[in-house]
Amino acid sequence: MGSASGKLYLKLMAGVGVALALVGGVGLVAMRQNLPWQQAFVGLLFGVFAVLALVAFTGILVIAYELYRGSSSSSLAYRFASGALHLLYRPALILGRIFGVDKDRIRSSFIQLHNQLAGRLPVRVPAEKVLVLAPVCLQLADCPRKVTVDVDNCARCGRCRVDDLLRLREQYGVHVAVATGGTFARKLLRDLRPKAVVAVACERDLVSGLQDSRPLLVLGVTNERPHGPCFNTTVNIELVERAICRLLGRAEGAEVVSAKVLVQHRSIR
Repeated sequence: MGSASGKLYLKLMAGVGVALALVGGVGLVAMRQNLPWQQAFVGLLFGVFAVLALVAFTGILVIAYELYRGSSSSSLAYRFASGALHLLYRPALILGRIFGVDKDRIRSSFIQLHNQLAGRLPVRVPAEKVLVLAPVCLQLADCPRKVTVDVDNCARCGRCRVDDLLRLREQYGVHVAVATGGTFARKLLRDLRPKAVVAVACERDLVSGLQDSRPLLVLGVTNERPHGPCFNTTVNIELVERAICRLLGRAEGAEVVSAKVLVQHRSIR
Protein backbone atom coordinates (compact mmCIF):
# COMPACT_ATOMS: atom_id res chain seq x y z
CA MET A 1 0.00 0.00 0.00
CA GLY A 2 1.47 3.32 -1.07
CA SER A 3 1.65 6.52 0.88
CA ALA A 4 -0.02 9.83 0.22
CA SER A 5 1.13 13.41 0.48
CA GLY A 6 -0.93 16.23 1.97
CA LYS A 7 -2.20 16.96 -1.53
CA LEU A 8 -4.51 13.92 -1.35
CA TYR A 9 -6.45 15.39 1.56
CA LEU A 10 -6.64 18.80 -0.14
CA LYS A 11 -8.09 17.11 -3.23
CA LEU A 12 -10.67 15.33 -1.09
CA MET A 13 -11.55 18.62 0.61
CA ALA A 14 -12.09 20.14 -2.83
CA GLY A 15 -14.23 17.18 -3.83
CA VAL A 16 -16.33 17.56 -0.68
CA GLY A 17 -16.73 21.27 -1.43
CA VAL A 18 -17.93 20.54 -4.98
CA ALA A 19 -20.36 17.89 -3.73
CA LEU A 20 -21.78 20.25 -1.11
CA ALA A 21 -22.13 23.04 -3.66
CA LEU A 22 -23.96 20.71 -6.07
CA VAL A 23 -26.37 19.54 -3.36
CA GLY A 24 -26.97 23.12 -2.35
CA GLY A 25 -27.64 24.09 -5.98
CA VAL A 26 -30.15 21.27 -6.39
CA GLY A 27 -31.80 22.42 -3.18
CA LEU A 28 -32.04 25.97 -4.49
CA VAL A 29 -33.77 24.77 -7.67
CA ALA A 30 -36.14 22.55 -5.70
CA MET A 31 -36.96 25.42 -3.37
CA ARG A 32 -38.43 27.38 -6.27
CA GLN A 33 -40.86 24.59 -7.13
CA ASN A 34 -42.21 23.41 -3.78
CA LEU A 35 -44.94 24.52 -1.38
CA PRO A 36 -44.14 27.31 1.13
CA TRP A 37 -43.36 25.03 4.10
CA GLN A 38 -41.23 22.84 1.84
CA GLN A 39 -39.46 25.93 0.53
CA ALA A 40 -38.47 26.90 4.05
CA PHE A 41 -37.09 23.44 4.82
CA VAL A 42 -35.19 23.13 1.54
CA GLY A 43 -33.95 26.70 1.93
CA LEU A 44 -32.52 25.88 5.35
CA LEU A 45 -30.91 22.73 3.97
CA PHE A 46 -29.46 24.70 1.08
CA GLY A 47 -28.04 27.26 3.49
CA VAL A 48 -26.27 24.58 5.54
CA PHE A 49 -24.69 22.98 2.49
CA ALA A 50 -23.72 26.36 1.06
CA VAL A 51 -21.96 27.34 4.28
CA LEU A 52 -20.10 24.02 4.44
CA ALA A 53 -19.05 24.38 0.80
CA LEU A 54 -17.80 27.90 1.52
CA VAL A 55 -15.83 26.63 4.53
CA ALA A 56 -14.31 23.87 2.39
CA PHE A 57 -13.13 26.17 -0.38
CA THR A 58 -11.99 28.92 1.99
CA GLY A 59 -10.15 26.34 4.08
CA ILE A 60 -8.33 25.04 1.00
CA LEU A 61 -7.25 28.56 0.05
CA VAL A 62 -6.06 29.38 3.58
CA ILE A 63 -4.17 26.07 3.90
CA ALA A 64 -2.50 26.54 0.51
CA TYR A 65 -1.55 30.10 1.36
CA GLU A 66 -0.16 29.16 4.77
CA LEU A 67 1.87 26.26 3.39
CA TYR A 68 3.43 28.02 0.43
CA ARG A 69 4.26 31.42 1.89
CA GLY A 70 7.63 31.86 3.52
CA SER A 71 6.78 33.34 6.91
CA SER A 72 5.20 31.92 10.04
CA SER A 73 1.44 31.51 10.41
CA SER A 74 -0.77 33.69 12.55
CA SER A 75 -2.76 31.93 15.24
CA LEU A 76 -6.02 33.09 13.61
CA ALA A 77 -5.10 31.61 10.22
CA TYR A 78 -3.99 28.39 11.88
CA ARG A 79 -7.23 28.05 13.84
CA PHE A 80 -9.35 28.55 10.74
CA ALA A 81 -7.26 26.21 8.56
CA SER A 82 -7.14 23.57 11.30
CA GLY A 83 -10.88 23.91 11.87
CA ALA A 84 -11.62 23.34 8.19
CA LEU A 85 -9.23 20.39 8.15
CA HIS A 86 -11.05 18.71 11.05
CA LEU A 87 -14.59 19.70 10.04
CA LEU A 88 -14.32 17.99 6.66
CA TYR A 89 -12.52 14.87 7.87
CA ARG A 90 -15.50 12.50 7.90
CA PRO A 91 -16.94 13.76 4.59
CA ALA A 92 -13.46 13.33 3.09
CA LEU A 93 -13.34 9.73 4.38
CA ILE A 94 -16.75 9.04 2.82
CA LEU A 95 -15.69 10.55 -0.50
CA GLY A 96 -12.45 8.57 -0.40
CA ARG A 97 -14.38 5.36 0.22
CA ILE A 98 -16.55 6.08 -2.83
CA PHE A 99 -13.45 6.41 -5.00
CA GLY A 100 -11.68 3.42 -3.39
CA VAL A 101 -8.98 5.38 -1.56
CA ASP A 102 -7.53 3.53 1.44
CA LYS A 103 -8.45 5.07 4.79
CA ASP A 104 -4.88 5.04 6.07
CA ARG A 105 -3.72 7.00 3.02
CA ILE A 106 -6.32 9.66 3.80
CA ARG A 107 -5.38 9.68 7.47
CA SER A 108 -1.69 9.92 6.64
CA SER A 109 -2.39 12.87 4.34
CA PHE A 110 -4.48 14.52 7.06
CA ILE A 111 -1.66 14.10 9.61
CA GLN A 112 0.91 15.56 7.24
CA LEU A 113 -1.23 18.63 6.54
CA HIS A 114 -1.87 19.07 10.25
CA ASN A 115 1.87 18.83 11.03
CA GLN A 116 2.73 21.32 8.32
CA LEU A 117 0.17 23.83 9.56
CA ALA A 118 1.16 23.40 13.21
CA GLY A 119 4.81 23.69 12.25
CA ARG A 120 4.17 27.17 10.87
CA LEU A 121 3.21 28.51 14.27
CA PRO A 122 5.94 30.63 15.90
CA VAL A 123 6.04 28.62 19.13
CA ARG A 124 8.73 27.99 21.73
CA VAL A 125 7.39 25.65 24.41
CA PRO A 126 9.34 25.06 27.65
CA ALA A 127 10.71 21.51 27.77
CA GLU A 128 8.84 20.72 31.00
CA LYS A 129 5.59 21.52 29.19
CA VAL A 130 6.21 19.10 26.29
CA LEU A 131 4.87 15.54 26.49
CA VAL A 132 6.00 12.69 24.26
CA LEU A 133 3.11 10.23 24.26
CA ALA A 134 3.70 6.73 22.89
CA PRO A 135 1.47 3.65 22.55
CA VAL A 136 2.03 0.57 24.69
CA CYS A 137 2.55 -1.55 21.56
CA LEU A 138 5.93 0.19 21.22
CA GLN A 139 7.05 -2.04 24.11
CA LEU A 140 7.88 -5.64 23.23
CA ALA A 141 4.98 -7.96 23.96
CA ASP A 142 7.14 -10.37 26.00
CA CYS A 143 8.53 -7.65 28.27
CA PRO A 144 7.36 -8.09 31.89
CA ARG A 145 7.97 -4.44 32.83
CA LYS A 146 4.82 -2.29 33.18
CA VAL A 147 5.93 0.97 31.60
CA THR A 148 2.37 2.27 31.40
CA VAL A 149 2.30 2.51 35.20
CA ASP A 150 5.67 4.26 35.31
CA VAL A 151 7.85 4.68 32.24
CA ASP A 152 10.91 4.47 34.50
CA ASN A 153 10.09 0.79 35.03
CA CYS A 154 11.80 0.28 31.67
CA ALA A 155 14.89 -1.93 32.05
CA ARG A 156 16.71 0.18 29.42
CA CYS A 157 17.79 -2.98 27.60
CA GLY A 158 17.50 -1.29 24.22
CA ARG A 159 15.33 -3.98 22.66
CA CYS A 160 12.47 -1.55 21.99
CA ARG A 161 12.08 2.18 21.39
CA VAL A 162 11.03 3.01 24.95
CA ASP A 163 14.71 3.23 25.89
CA ASP A 164 15.29 5.68 23.00
CA LEU A 165 12.38 7.84 24.16
CA LEU A 166 13.87 7.96 27.66
CA ARG A 167 17.19 9.09 26.16
CA LEU A 168 15.34 11.93 24.46
CA ARG A 169 13.79 12.80 27.81
CA GLU A 170 17.22 12.97 29.39
CA GLN A 171 18.61 15.03 26.53
CA TYR A 172 15.82 17.60 26.20
CA GLY A 173 14.03 17.52 29.57
CA VAL A 174 10.59 16.67 28.14
CA HIS A 175 8.04 14.33 29.69
CA VAL A 176 7.62 10.81 28.28
CA ALA A 177 4.60 8.58 28.88
CA VAL A 178 3.26 5.33 27.46
CA ALA A 179 -0.51 4.95 27.14
CA THR A 180 -2.66 1.84 26.80
CA GLY A 181 -5.36 3.66 24.84
CA GLY A 182 -7.31 6.85 24.26
CA THR A 183 -8.93 6.96 27.71
CA PHE A 184 -5.59 6.67 29.50
CA ALA A 185 -4.03 9.19 27.12
CA ARG A 186 -6.73 11.75 27.91
CA LYS A 187 -6.15 11.15 31.64
CA LEU A 188 -2.43 11.80 31.16
CA LEU A 189 -3.20 15.07 29.40
CA ARG A 190 -5.48 16.14 32.25
CA ASP A 191 -2.91 15.21 34.90
CA LEU A 192 0.23 16.60 33.25
CA ARG A 193 -1.40 19.58 31.50
CA PRO A 194 1.25 19.92 28.76
CA LYS A 195 1.27 22.87 26.39
CA ALA A 196 2.34 20.69 23.46
CA VAL A 197 2.50 16.99 22.63
CA VAL A 198 4.50 14.77 20.31
CA ALA A 199 2.18 11.84 19.72
CA VAL A 200 3.32 8.48 18.35
CA ALA A 201 0.60 6.13 17.08
CA CYS A 202 -0.93 4.53 14.02
CA GLU A 203 -2.82 6.72 11.56
CA ARG A 204 -6.25 5.98 13.00
CA ASP A 205 -5.27 6.66 16.60
CA LEU A 206 -3.31 9.76 15.66
CA VAL A 207 -6.25 11.34 13.84
CA SER A 208 -8.57 10.46 16.73
CA GLY A 209 -6.11 11.93 19.22
CA LEU A 210 -5.62 15.10 17.18
CA GLN A 211 -9.37 15.65 17.12
CA ASP A 212 -9.90 14.87 20.80
CA SER A 213 -7.05 17.08 22.02
CA ARG A 214 -7.92 20.27 20.14
CA PRO A 215 -6.93 23.08 20.67
CA LEU A 216 -3.79 21.60 22.27
CA LEU A 217 -0.77 21.81 19.96
CA VAL A 218 0.13 18.28 18.82
CA LEU A 219 2.65 17.00 16.29
CA GLY A 220 1.97 13.45 15.12
CA VAL A 221 4.55 10.82 14.18
CA THR A 222 3.22 7.63 12.60
CA ASN A 223 4.61 4.41 14.00
CA GLU A 224 6.04 1.52 11.99
CA ARG A 225 4.30 -1.85 12.12
CA PRO A 226 6.65 -4.58 10.85
CA HIS A 227 4.66 -7.27 12.71
CA GLY A 228 1.20 -5.90 12.01
CA PRO A 229 -0.96 -3.46 13.97
CA CYS A 230 -0.70 -3.11 17.76
CA PHE A 231 2.11 -5.66 18.16
CA ASN A 232 5.82 -4.92 18.66
CA THR A 233 5.64 -1.67 16.75
CA THR A 234 8.52 0.76 16.41
CA VAL A 235 9.09 4.39 15.42
CA ASN A 236 11.72 6.47 13.68
CA ILE A 237 13.36 8.20 16.65
CA GLU A 238 14.80 10.90 14.41
CA LEU A 239 11.27 11.99 13.55
CA VAL A 240 10.35 12.15 17.23
CA GLU A 241 13.46 14.16 18.03
CA ARG A 242 12.80 16.61 15.20
CA ALA A 243 9.25 17.11 16.42
CA ILE A 244 10.51 17.78 19.96
CA CYS A 245 13.07 20.27 18.66
CA ARG A 246 10.41 22.02 16.60
CA LEU A 247 8.26 22.57 19.68
CA LEU A 248 11.28 23.75 21.64
CA GLY A 249 12.13 26.18 18.84
CA ARG A 250 15.32 24.35 17.87
CA ALA A 251 14.45 22.78 14.51
CA GLU A 252 13.68 23.69 10.92
CA GLY A 253 9.95 23.13 11.33
CA ALA A 254 7.17 20.57 11.19
CA GLU A 255 7.40 20.60 7.37
CA VAL A 256 10.60 18.57 7.75
CA VAL A 257 8.89 16.16 10.14
CA SER A 258 5.94 15.50 7.85
CA ALA A 259 8.19 15.23 4.78
CA LYS A 260 10.30 12.58 6.52
CA VAL A 261 7.13 10.77 7.65
CA LEU A 262 6.24 10.50 3.96
CA VAL A 263 9.65 8.99 3.18
CA GLN A 264 9.23 6.66 6.15
CA HIS A 265 5.89 5.39 4.84
CA ARG A 266 7.27 4.80 1.36
CA SER A 267 10.11 2.72 2.79
CA ILE A 268 8.00 0.43 4.98
CA ARG A 269 4.90 -0.15 2.88
